[in-house]
Amino acid sequence: MVFIALITLGVSGWSAYSNWNAKQIVEGQQQTLLPATANSEALLSALVNQESGERGYLITQQPSYLGPYRQGQDQEADLVVRLQQELAGQPDLVGELRSVEELHHTWVTQVAEPEIADIRSGNVAAAVAAESTDAGQHDFENLRSAVDTLSADIRAQSAASDASVDSALDRTFYLAILRAAAVIAVLALVWLLIRRWVNDPIEQLASEVRTVAGGELDRRVEVQGPPEIASLGRDIEAMRQRLRDETDELRQIRQTLAEHSPLHLLLSSQLEPSGNTSYFAVAGRLMSAEGVLAGDWYDAWEMDGPRMALAVVDISGHGPAAGLFALTMKHLLSPPLRAGMAPGAALAWAADECGETDEQFATAIVVDLDLATGLLRYANAGHPEGLVVRAGGIERLPPTGPLMCALPGSWGTGQLAVTEGDLLVLITDGVVEARLPDGSELGMDRVIEVVAEQGQRAEPDVVAEAVISAVREAAVLPLRDDATVVAVRVGPA
Repeated sequence: MVFIALITLGVSGWSAYSNWNAKQIVEGQQQTLLPATANSEALLSALVNQESGERGYLITQQPSYLGPYRQGQDQEADLVVRLQQELAGQPDLVGELRSVEELHHTWVTQVAEPEIADIRSGNVAAAVAAESTDAGQHDFENLRSAVDTLSADIRAQSAASDASVDSALDRTFYLAILRAAAVIAVLALVWLLIRRWVNDPIEQLASEVRTVAGGELDRRVEVQGPPEIASLGRDIEAMRQRLRDETDELRQIRQTLAEHSPLHLLLSSQLEPSGNTSYFAVAGRLMSAEGVLAGDWYDAWEMDGPRMALAVVDISGHGPAAGLFALTMKHLLSPPLRAGMAPGAALAWAADECGETDEQFATAIVVDLDLATGLLRYANAGHPEGLVVRAGGIERLPPTGPLMCALPGSWGTGQLAVTEGDLLVLITDGVVEARLPDGSELGMDRVIEVVAEQGQRAEPDVVAEAVISAVREAAVLPLRDDATVVAVRVGPA
């Protein structure tokens, strides 16, 4: 609206100034050219009186004929002064007036005054002889022609001034049309911009909110539009995530209550992550397939260095038995990792101490991340590949040994140089094996694509949420297996 007001004000001001300026010019010209037209005609009459008086005195030698001559001279001088004032600002007409003065001076000094002087001195023959040469008549005709030309040019300039009035009126009319067209165009533009920047985003946001309100809590609310609408969209998306999480939690609680076992809650609390670390930003998302007791768990332990150990473990099965096995694995892996044992050796020690596991097995990926040396050591026991996102691309952490089960096995320790700003992403089988509506699996390629879309500089919680959201949006719920994703920023948290 401010833009419309400025455009309208500018066009109106331009039109008003043009009209005022044209009016001032025309009025000024009319105030001078109309009197100048009359004075130029009076100048011609004064010159004719001078010429008639001079010729009458030459013929009759009567001094009374010199009266019109002298009177014409006085009139001529007065009219020239007036015309000089009236034609000021008209250099062409002033030049013509100057030519008239020069021709008049020539006729007076070279023709009229000499002949009058001869008559007064009694030399009538000399005066008659000078007049008979027609030189004086020729000079006066030139003077008369110059005055006629001056009068015609003054009249032409006055007509041009009248035409400029018409032109100014036409210009005013066209400017009014232009102003109206400009206002209409700006209004149309503003309507289109409001439609594009406000109405369309609001309508799209409202449509997505209706979809979520209809029960599709896994449908991500897209954030777009101007800052105010984008902020509203982010708030709605946060509310959607909270409602989704609370709905999942209620579903899990209902399943747990149906199982009538307080052991689920106890084991679930024991498998919760220990807490945040000081030197690394860690974010995790766990989406259990059923109940509140998931078979997946992850944890991070801070050590001196600054240094951190991280484990992501996927236990087969669900329920109390799987929960007890998960808790056992956590208690077995924590001490060697926190003591600085190599990840492969820590897995081997935990497998030996675990004893007979019957038909239960586990996959795991453990990481030792030393910020001082910039070295990442890891061991992968049949687990999905870990991902390290860095400026040059994404590197994978493939398995270094078999899964952990009743059969013996050994696990190597891989290592990778990392720098501050790198992003470590670890997932469990439930993410890549999430079943899509067509029966296929989500797959590792799609996980890598989602992580790459977030980029190296994305916050860990944003990356973790993006992966879980991709599972929720694409997969058939409920999941067949627990889905866990953990993201770690290399560097101070």
